[in-house]
Amino acid sequence: YINLVLDQTGCDSIIINLNLIITRAITNLPAAICQGQNYYAGGKLQTKAGIYYDTLKTANDCDSVLITTLTVNPIPKPELGADRNICAGETIVLNPGVFNSYLWQDQSTTQVYAVTAPGTYRVTVTNQFNCAATARVIIRNLVNPPANFLPADKQLCSGNVLKISVPGYKSYEWNTGATISTIQIRNHGVYYLEVKDHNNCTGTDSLVVHEINCIPVGIP
Repeated sequence: YINLVLDQTGCDSIIINLNLIITRAITNLPAAICQGQNYYAGGKLQTKAGIYYDTLKTANDCDSVLITTLTVNPIPKPELGADRNICAGETIVLNPGVFNSYLWQDQSTTQVYAVTAPGTYRVTVTNQFNCAATARVIIRNLVNPPANFLPADKQLCSGNVLKISVPGYKSYEWNTGATISTIQIRNHGVYYLEVKDHNNCTGTDSLVVHEINCIPVGIP
C-alpha cells in the first residue's frame, strides 16, 4: 500500500510504502498413544488415529491452527498360559513372548522365568512403541508325579495271556510301542510304562513277567 502525504502548500511531502503481511500460524504436531489411552485434540479426548484440527489465538489475537496427526499404537499381548499345578521336581519355564523389555514380580528383567514352587507370577512387557501390558499366572499346588501304578511282578505260564490294565491317566506309552491303558502280555520279559496324569506330571514304572512251565490239568 502506498500513501502520499501532502504538505500545507499541496506539494508532495512523504511517500509511505506499507508492506502488509497477513500470517496465519500453522503448527503440525505428531502425537502417539497406546491402545486404551486418549489424547486431547480437535476439541476433545481422542482414542482413534487420525488428523485433528484446533484453532487457537496468539498474543496478537490472530488465529493459530494446530494440526495434530494422532497415531494409536498396539499394546503387547504377553501370554503365560492357564493357571495350573506344578509337579514335584519339575521346572516350569514361563515365556510371555518376544518383546523389547520385561519386568517380573521380583524385579528380574529376563525374557523367561523358571518356576519351581507354587505362587503367583506376573510380568509386565513393553513393545517397540513403548506400550506396556501385564500377564499373570497362578501355580496352585505342588503335586507328586505318578508312581507305583503297575502291579507286582507276575508269573506267566507258557502259552497263556496276562492282561494288565492301568486306568485313570491322560496318556500311556509302553516300551512295546502301545499307547493304551490295557495290554495283553504273551511273552516273558521286562515291561515299562510311562504315564502322564491330568496335571501333565509324568511317571514311569516297570513290571517283570517270569515265564514258568505249568502242569496242564484235565478233568474228564
